[in-house]
Amino acid sequence: MDYTILIGGEAGQGIDTTANLLAKILKRHGFYVFSNSDYMSRIRGGHNFIQVRFSDKPLHSHISKNDIIFALNKETIEIHSKNLTKTGVIICDKDIPLEGIKGKALALPLLETAKELKNQKVFTTVGLGVILKYFSLDFL
Repeated sequence: MDYTILIGGEAGQGIDTTANLLAKILKRHGFYVFSNSDYMSRIRGGHNFIQVRFSDKPLHSHISKNDIIFALNKETIEIHSKNLTKTGVIICDKDIPLEGIKGKALALPLLETAKELKNQKVFTTVGLGVILKYFSLDFL
């Protein structure tokens, strides 16, 4: 087992927090974890991404192919979908336009669900829940 998840979006959308939570949860499940962060934009709205690779065997580096892209905006899909594995999936909000995008996409009501929870800032946590469910893992 060896998977890489890319979380990408605009600066200020909680990418770092989401990736850190994911890494902690994966470690608690007993996986080896290797995170790779691009140089974070200091300007709100600039593109950022973090890759979280996890495996049941020790890891020593990142890889360029992604099994999951958790896209918080369309730009993330446009930039990174070329590095999606053949069996990979893009997870994004249903309001992100997907025309012309190659690959399997799960366009879900992430923001709508967060609004129902009375806090639209938690939409990345809703997406994190989707990722964990994809791998049949619990929040630990």
